Amino acid sequence: MEKDYYILVNGKKVEVSEKVYKAYWQLTNRENYLKRLDAKYNVLPFSSFGDYEYDILDKLADKSIDIEKIVETRELLKLLELALSKLNDEEYTLISDLYFKELSIRALAEKKHIPPSSLAYLRDKILKKLRKFFEQ
Repeated sequence: MEKDYYILVNGKKVEVSEKVYKAYWQLTNRENYLKRLDAKYNVLPFSSFGDYEYDILDKLADKSIDIEKIVETRELLKLLELALSKLNDEEYTLISDLYFKELSIRALAEKKHIPPSSLAYLRDKILKKLRKFFEQ
């Protein structure tokens, strides 16, 4: 027994061959998939930009990125780099080991063969020096 295949054309069922039916649904499924991707990634059709009431800049602007925050962070990093360049080699190495290499005070104290309390005191002294630089 052979199966009958139908597709809707202008609201009416039209009998078609199996080949036409499969091709129709392949295209329809692909179109639906692309629409889901567009919705997921907020893609707009180019034709929607022709409307004058439609604010293009609002749609093109990526609201997930805060440009002000990026610029502020870059400026702070430049300032930090300048502040770190004012430290002597020993101070810079200590700050680098603790904050950039993320060594603990205890591990660094063992490595340098000094008591952890002395290392903590040195760290606090250097951080105070850096705070003064940032306050200026």
